[in-house]
Amino acid sequence: MLPRLHLRRSIFGASDSWLPKPPARCFEREEVVGWAPEILFDIVADVELYSEFVPLCSASRIVRRHGPDRFDAVLGIGYLGLSEEYTSRVTLSRGTSPAIVVAEALDARLFTRMRSEWTFSPASAGGCRLALRVDMQLRAHSHDQLLRSVMGTFAEQQVFAFRRRCAELHG
Repeated sequence: MLPRLHLRRSIFGASDSWLPKPPARCFEREEVVGWAPEILFDIVADVELYSEFVPLCSASRIVRRHGPDRFDAVLGIGYLGLSEEYTSRVTLSRGTSPAIVVAEALDARLFTRMRSEWTFSPASAGGCRLALRVDMQLRAHSHDQLLRSVMGTFAEQQVFAFRRRCAELHG
């Protein structure tokens, strides 16, 4: 008698690990907004509040500090009933020009790489040139296909959410 095979399909497992890795993807968005760079920087740096206003963010909490400008945060994402939590190392560079916030996933099951970089530069009339770059590579093709539809406008949705948050808090 032949052994019985049990096939298991996991949303965030390596069910298609025999395939080559999905392609790395980069999403970018840049625009000039009417708030000072410091205001935008502070809102982006306040990671613990992301779950209140950032699309697809279901959890956001700081779990460890490595000094005043570096910390680890657990972030949760959810889409179409799927969810994933991962730890991200966040580095704040406030005194630089441009000011920068970088977040890089440390232990995600969904991604082999997830890195976001926000830059904030002064613009005319007291505004800010805001740029977001997100580099990611998903672990499995099934995830890549599933999330591709929402990720196509990912950077645009993120920037819009932070602009809306600025409007709510600072008019």
